[in-house]
Amino acid sequence: MFGWTNTLPVAEPEIVAVPAALFLLIGLLDYRFRLRGTRWSRALAHVFPAELYRRQANSIGFVNYCLSLALIFKGGGVVTSLIAAQAIAGAGVPLAGVGGWTGVAIQVALIWLAHDFGNYVQHRAQHASPLLWRFHRPHHSAEVLTPFVQIQGHPIDLLVGMAIEFPFTLAGAVLALMLTGGSFLGGTLGGLGVVAGIGQLKGALGHSHLAICFGWWNRLVLAPVTHQIHHSAEARHRGRNFGSNFGIWDWMFGTLYVPEPGERFRLGLDAASLGADNPYRTAADIYCEPVASAAAMVGEAIRPVGFKDA
Repeated sequence: MFGWTNTLPVAEPEIVAVPAALFLLIGLLDYRFRLRGTRWSRALAHVFPAELYRRQANSIGFVNYCLSLALIFKGGGVVTSLIAAQAIAGAGVPLAGVGGWTGVAIQVALIWLAHDFGNYVQHRAQHASPLLWRFHRPHHSAEVLTPFVQIQGHPIDLLVGMAIEFPFTLAGAVLALMLTGGSFLGGTLGGLGVVAGIGQLKGALGHSHLAICFGWWNRLVLAPVTHQIHHSAEARHRGRNFGSNFGIWDWMFGTLYVPEPGERFRLGLDAASLGADNPYRTAADIYCEPVASAAAMVGEAIRPVGFKDA
């Protein structure tokens, strides 16, 4: 039965619990093999360094994570696009009737790729548009990264991003259904659940201090360090690594940046907005400043020319 109750990612605890367990495992393996750590008593301190979680930015991130209900926003947009795709595909004539596990693979792959490309497009739009940037920039104000920071930001930013991404997932889902008989196959929703779990894991790792890099393979699958570079305050990293899962979009459009081994950088908005100069030091700053600055920007744009010159 296709519907909200069995497709919304937050309805399944595994979507969060399994990625959390994998995050711990990957962090422990990072300590053992990349850092050559042998004292397992220190392994948890490497995965969850207390000094990072004590920083104010991450306290803001935790509160913001709860208030924004971000998982519902993200999951709700995908579910809505899948329901709409089923209605559209069901009203037409399928182009093909591929079934079985091949059909499941086609449906999951096309929806995943379309959704990921939509995320790339919406992320570039959030940086390129001065108005959208007003709501996105609080996300980049974090000066340390922990998994909570992945949802630090303004709810309007999350909703706008979901709206921009929506037609891409919808188009991918409609195409997938038209190629596979016009309706979702039995294993597709389970496959999309796995995809949602991978997305949660990638988000947690990309917003962590675990500087894992895949080298050349970042062109296909983005490693955690590439998104950490996206949060860099250094000018040389600006406008880089917009993708979520697949590096092919950044590679194709010239926005991929793979750091050199051991490359160091500060995190935050830019070099002039760090520490005491950070404009988002409280949760109130994150929620109120974007609205005020966006309203001022719109107001200035619509003021009559005569009033501007007065």
